[in-house]
Amino acid sequence: MEHRVKYYSKSDLSIGWNLQKIEEVIKEYDEKREDYEINDIIEFYNITKFLDNKLYLNNWDEKYIDNLKNINVKLKANIGRYFNNIRNKNLYEIFNSIETRYKEDFFEIFEKYKLYSRISQRAFNQLINSTHVLELVLRNKKITDSYTDIIIKKFLKYNDSALILMNKYVLERIDKNELYIPQKLTIIERENIFIKYIKSREANLNYLRVILNIESNPNVLLISDKTKLLAKKRIDRDTKKFFEKNKGIGISTLVSFKEGAKDTVSYNSKGTNIECEYDLNWIKENKDYPTLLNNFIYLFEFVDMETRINLINKKSEDGLFEKLAIRSKKEYKCNEIFQRKSMLSSLQMMAYYKQLNNIGIKLEKIIEWFFEKYLKEEFKIKNYKINVPTEESKYLEKCRNILIEMDYILKEYKLFVEEGRINQELLEMSSTHLFFQDIPSIVKKKYVYASSEEFNLLSYYFFSDQCMLAYLERIGEKYDNFYSLVINEKVKLEEYPEYDQRDLKELIKMDYINIDKDGYLTIKDLKKVNIFKDLYYNDVISYWKYSKTARKIIDELCEKGILKFESTLLSTAESEYFNYYLNKASFANGFDLRNKYIHGCQPNGKDSEKIHENNYYLFLKLLILLIIKINDDLSIYDSDEYKKYSED
Repeated sequence: MEHRVKYYSKSDLSIGWNLQKIEEVIKEYDEKREDYEINDIIEFYNITKFLDNKLYLNNWDEKYIDNLKNINVKLKANIGRYFNNIRNKNLYEIFNSIETRYKEDFFEIFEKYKLYSRISQRAFNQLINSTHVLELVLRNKKITDSYTDIIIKKFLKYNDSALILMNKYVLERIDKNELYIPQKLTIIERENIFIKYIKSREANLNYLRVILNIESNPNVLLISDKTKLLAKKRIDRDTKKFFEKNKGIGISTLVSFKEGAKDTVSYNSKGTNIECEYDLNWIKENKDYPTLLNNFIYLFEFVDMETRINLINKKSEDGLFEKLAIRSKKEYKCNEIFQRKSMLSSLQMMAYYKQLNNIGIKLEKIIEWFFEKYLKEEFKIKNYKINVPTEESKYLEKCRNILIEMDYILKEYKLFVEEGRINQELLEMSSTHLFFQDIPSIVKKKYVYASSEEFNLLSYYFFSDQCMLAYLERIGEKYDNFYSLVINEKVKLEEYPEYDQRDLKELIKMDYINIDKDGYLTIKDLKKVNIFKDLYYNDVISYWKYSKTARKIIDELCEKGILKFESTLLSTAESEYFNYYLNKASFANGFDLRNKYIHGCQPNGKDSEKIHENNYYLFLKLLILLIIKINDDLSIYDSDEYKKYSED
């Protein structure tokens, strides 16, 4: 198949190659020629998109561009003449000769030139019944409206109709093409399409898992519990069948406490196996409550040095599989690294809890001490109350108790931030539900987030492993991104292909890189770019963890609207992490554990006590994270540097 011009978007990586190809096509173009076939015409259409968007090569001078503008008009005339000659009798033959990647363009032009006003229902029916183009058709509203009954009939027979509905209403899609589902397709018909897919031989486990977590909407999709149960049984059956034939990859995580260990903490990772060993003697010798709490920071690394929770899912940690994974729009993203961190931190909590018990220390008592004694002595906060679970309680009771207390301590903190003190009588008057993202910070300018397309563009150029600026032929694939390349190597603008030079010149124009006296590319303001780097990899910056010089740069970037400030106890990603485990409102795949326990919908089967025990360790982990975040918030507020800022 001939490699033809194809327009995808104004920022697509193929722009440079396509512009070079346009030169070749234009060179051979003959406006008098009358035998151009359909693929030539669609290629012309793609060329007009480049020219209409003023996408040019750097070596095209004004005279050449003016010539292209004239040719652009002639190409559009060619397109119009060709499509005006398409009739019922030649539609099918023409469409069958179109190259696969041009079929979507055909329907776009079909709608643009209003062929639906003269192509009959019968001719269009023949077209879509003999080809797999239903989703391409549905990208065009006027075509969909013109052939609604035919499309619905096709929809009900088509094997992949469930995937189209998921693409429209459920899945997180890479392409942003709108899909127009006929309104006449009823809610019952839509659910029947899913049932048909669940029962089909072609059903994919990834899509079945999406169906299981679909959040019903009575206006577009209403998937009953019965249908979801059908999907669950199919998942269980297919998963069992898969592992009967495939052993899979073994993954192990080991956490141990050893007397007389060589180091306070030793971490060993081999392939998919992780081993963490901690010195039990060190813990026995440092039994004061502050140190025992600090172990979650310095031994178990629940947070990083900016006190950002380490256990959240980070987009920057996605592997190739996660980037290509089938996902729901309302799904908490759980990449492999997140799963490993979750497993490790759960084992750390469980093992540490039991080791503390063995030396006569209850973690619940440390938690109680933090709220009722430490906060009073360290930060002069009075009346902070918490009722920790008793040792005699069963795990079910412990889970319910700790969830209620977690909610209450956050309400106490919110009241302290807003009123300057904790009034227990006022708290008792409140019965409103508290959302994690609404808990305020006592600190101004607590977190910094990206807030502009400029940041997205710079992040892509400097840090993305998909950006071609990271690759030079003489260096090969040594570096994952352009930032690492330009920091470690001496490179010149002229070494890059012309279409990459355009991106580099844009960075020069934006004042982020420059060319030194020897002709080498350098980063102009490394401190500023390092701020972007931190944001790219961690999604958020803790403002007061930065130096005064760096904070000044952040202030300037916020004034320009490139970044923005927010002041909450938890960052957005941290709030999402809590919501994933405790609530269903934010994520379709959330565990919804708070509502299940509070409303009595928790597991009650033969293994329920073990499930409650594991959930209790999870809730303790979340509560410890809140303790770390509250302490950090108050420590910043109480610091000399912040006090000086407040006085100014």
